[in-house]
Amino acid sequence: MWAHISASLVTITKRLYFFGLIYILIDMTRIITTLVFISLSLSADTIKWKSYPSEQMALMAILGEAHPIIIGFGEYHQQNEMTEIVSSLKRFTVSLLPVISKKTSDLIIETWAPPDSCVEIKEQVTTELEETINRPEETEDELVTLINKAVKYGVHPHILEFSCDDYSKLQIENNDLNYDTLMSMIPRKIEAKCELLLEAQKSDSTTVKAIAVYGGALHNDIKPETSWEATSFGPKMVELTNGRYIEIDLFVPEYIENDDDIKKEKWYSIFKKNCSANKVLVIKPEANQYIMILRKNFRY
Repeated sequence: MWAHISASLVTITKRLYFFGLIYILIDMTRIITTLVFISLSLSADTIKWKSYPSEQMALMAILGEAHPIIIGFGEYHQQNEMTEIVSSLKRFTVSLLPVISKKTSDLIIETWAPPDSCVEIKEQVTTELEETINRPEETEDELVTLINKAVKYGVHPHILEFSCDDYSKLQIENNDLNYDTLMSMIPRKIEAKCELLLEAQKSDSTTVKAIAVYGGALHNDIKPETSWEATSFGPKMVELTNGRYIEIDLFVPEYIENDDDIKKEKWYSIFKKNCSANKVLVIKPEANQYIMILRKNFRY
């Protein structure tokens, strides 16, 4: 009898132990699930993103959320080897300019005409610029189209103004281009242009629309890296608008997917996992910072 009772106790104990393990495993699963959920929530809070069926809808959502006074659009420049892929510039002109035209009075474009005089310096700097920047010939045509389209939509286009003195500062020994000087000169000229336009708006009570800037993605940063602070107009725009400035980077997937610096960005995995030919991604790393990943394999 005692043997039977002992055997029964052993069996019950084993069952209790078995069920105890199950309960422990269930609890552990719940804990792990909770931790994963918390982790995903934290990631979502850190890097918010959403997909849209078109560039137009993506931009309308951004403008509806932010209500900016100045919008800094920044592109990843098209290179000569990328001409078969529709550029950010053309997509901006065709798809996004009509959207901002309803809320924008002026468009500052990061381009300029060489000064009329100082022929020798002008030719040298122009040659160096063309070799350094490596932009396709089509880019100039697309810029002209953007200017003409802006006029058509009732938006006043502005290009930057460079003097002979500016061009002389862009030269170093052996007539090479002083690229660092150029990269810091461009945002200063954009800042000055924006200040003038904002002052003009103050004297015209009927003007309540925003100002847009279109240029390189390096120049529009709100929080530039320490070594690149001089190349950005973003912080000045935040100051001029009391915080109502937003940066919107326009990235063609094929342009950025193999860029080593882009791969280091904390949002890169979101881009790689979710980018497609059927949707536009809007990633928001921080307040007032937007990255619009345009559609892949896109054709007009």
